[in-house]
Amino acid sequence: MSYSDDPASPATPFSGDETGEIFQAPDLVLDSPTTSERFVETQSGFLVVVKQQEDKQALSVKRQLGTPPTSSVVLTPDESVKLSRILSGSPAARPRAPAARAEHWLAAQQLAGQPAGRVEGKFKQAARGIVLPVLLSILLGISIAYLAQSARLPGRKVLVSAPADPLEARRLDALLRGFVLNLLDFNPDTYKVSQVRAMAQMSPELMRSYWQDTHFPLTARQLKALAQGTTVTIEQVTPQRLDARTIQADVYANLVRAGSGARNPIHLRLQVELDAEGNPRITEQKDVTAGPPQR
Repeated sequence: MSYSDDPASPATPFSGDETGEIFQAPDLVLDSPTTSERFVETQSGFLVVVKQQEDKQALSVKRQLGTPPTSSVVLTPDESVKLSRILSGSPAARPRAPAARAEHWLAAQQLAGQPAGRVEGKFKQAARGIVLPVLLSILLGISIAYLAQSARLPGRKVLVSAPADPLEARRLDALLRGFVLNLLDFNPDTYKVSQVRAMAQMSPELMRSYWQDTHFPLTARQLKALAQGTTVTIEQVTPQRLDARTIQADVYANLVRAGSGARNPIHLRLQVELDAEGNPRITEQKDVTAGPPQR
């Protein structure tokens, strides 16, 4: 059944443009003076877009789908020449092959058909995906170069001072003088404090023995029986090292009585050893005043 209103059908079906003129459309777009973007598709999976903005050029890089993240865009020699020609504004920078022109034209049409905000967002996303890895790569390269340069420079000599010797003569002299001054202080006002300070310099064994032998603390009556107002003067300290951890020292002192000025010489022989923490302790003390002179 047919109607008179039906449009007439062509005698032969449409089979396409056999002249190939349809493929000249990309040339018209690329050759148009209003076109401000050029594209270089790299074999490394990136699309380099050069956009003309008045008298300046903007370079953008888009990572194509399926391209793994990387910190560099690799250009072949042909791609480098092509990009350099585009940047220099030479017409020879435009691809000559019809297929390549068609791909670039389709890419331009696809980008042009998207909203401006979406395209700009893609450019920003692509820029972040490329610029940040490139910056990190540059910083890494600078760090490696600095470390390599530092490795070639002669190292600074660091002077490490040896730990102080607790039994060094000057330190030991001050220790023994203070010990004897406290040990021989029997003034009622300072007696207890001085004795406690002296016992603090003793080893635990010597302190227990000294405490028992002197019946510390002495009573007020016992202290009054001793000569009061006596001054102790240290005349000489002569240390002798027995081994790496032991010192034997002879301390020569005088007890000067107030008023009369009489001097009573005292000669003490002390032995100093380092404890487990490396602190010097008085381990032995002997009164050898009655013995022969040891000067």
